[in-house]
Amino acid sequence: MTLEQTRQLGIEFERRVQTMIPETRLGEKLDTETIYSYLNQYQDKLIHDLYRTVDQIPVSNNQSYIETLLQDMMSSNDINHPGTSNTTPYTLPNDFGLYIDSYSVVNTAYEYKGEGEDGVVPNTLIAAKDASKVLPKP
Repeated sequence: MTLEQTRQLGIEFERRVQTMIPETRLGEKLDTETIYSYLNQYQDKLIHDLYRTVDQIPVSNNQSYIETLLQDMMSSNDINHPGTSNTTPYTLPNDFGLYIDSYSVVNTAYEYKGEGEDGVVPNTLIAAKDASKVLPKP
């Protein structure tokens, strides 16, 4: 979106709020920061919802369209770590919004029976409450 398109979006958002809540026309106008905060929150919600539903939609033109929209927003980063620790924290890029998937290149893997290249193992995202089940304990 260009700067002018972003500005027009903010103006249109304010106009629609004024239509729904007439009191905002004169007295309690929304400031620019509040308007863009709402728009950014909705954008994040829309992207997360689209990503969650893309796997639930049967293969169709709608699914292809959603994947095309999301593809433009995806980026890939390589994080190299020479150590062997499985609890190493990584710094995420500034434009990070949603974790989709990742993989690790390994020398050996314990009982991995997945498909793919030798030495490439997909990482599995787990809930924080389940982390204690897989992290080593003394």
